[in-house]
Amino acid sequence: MEKTIVSACLTGCACRYDGKSVPDPLVRAMFEAGDLVPVCPEVLGGLATPRDPAEIVSEEPFWICTEAGINVTAEYSSGANQALDVARAIGANRAILKSKSPSCGSVRIYDGSFQGRLISGMGVTARVLRASGMDVINEEEARKEFLSACTRILMLRHAKSVFSTDDQGRGLSEAGAAAAKDLAENLPVDLQLDAIYSSPYRRAMDTARPLSEKRNLEILQDMRLRERKVADEPIEDFDAFAACQWLDESFYLPGGESLDEVTARGKEAVLAIESRHRGKTVLIASHGTWMGAVFHAFDPGFGYPEWKALQMPDLWEMVFYKGIWVETRRVIEAME
Repeated sequence: MEKTIVSACLTGCACRYDGKSVPDPLVRAMFEAGDLVPVCPEVLGGLATPRDPAEIVSEEPFWICTEAGINVTAEYSSGANQALDVARAIGANRAILKSKSPSCGSVRIYDGSFQGRLISGMGVTARVLRASGMDVINEEEARKEFLSACTRILMLRHAKSVFSTDDQGRGLSEAGAAAAKDLAENLPVDLQLDAIYSSPYRRAMDTARPLSEKRNLEILQDMRLRERKVADEPIEDFDAFAACQWLDESFYLPGGESLDEVTARGKEAVLAIESRHRGKTVLIASHGTWMGAVFHAFDPGFGYPEWKALQMPDLWEMVFYKGIWVETRRVIEAME
């Protein structure tokens, strides 16, 4: 990727006027991958964080003022020129700038009335960079452009199965088999799959099989995708056991696995598959607890309630940029 500067607030730096950041998941991942150099023109111009919000209130003469009427044009202009100096120093020809800002906005900005109204226009930094010949885009445009370079991993939880003490060998129920077939039929045909991986457990394999047949792709088995082993012996209260594991990820029963152990092998498998198929779309068929543990590993906000809400079957998508997690979202919702 060519050298690019980016508004620092989009990477998670708390330098916005209100002392906060507005991280964009993809931009943050691109920064963590080393592809972006963050700048904050307002801070470079000498303004404090937090600071009073400002808007462009006049074009001729060109004024940027705070809501209290304080003229901060000099600080914004200085920051814009220093951002250009940074870009030139690193040889950057592109910039990803925060939308709507009086400094960084490149398509629309606030109209100067401090009423939240937007107009077509550019902030002062966007103007300076474009005048120098740089390509300037905002975070929404960056998302459209760079998502195509991301790896998409579809995570498929198996359909309903027939209960059996044989955890590895139990297959799908009649309703589960029908649901697996429906999912394969309804997955958008323009979604190109590069590979299909599965837990070797029968219920996961059977859920992936209709899709593998429809897409003419072999199912690649990986033991790291197997479900968490509960214990050597059947337990009476599974719900209580599961709640204990989510409260203490190191907790396990004799002969069983902790969530920490499931997370470690699951994360290792996902990152290995991502590296092998970088920039492509692959599908992993697995199990509810395995998926929940992996989701939680990348996004701590995914916890016990979210795991309890997983369906059978269920389909989610994890997006990675050069091996760095960007986001996780449910796909079946979009298909329904």
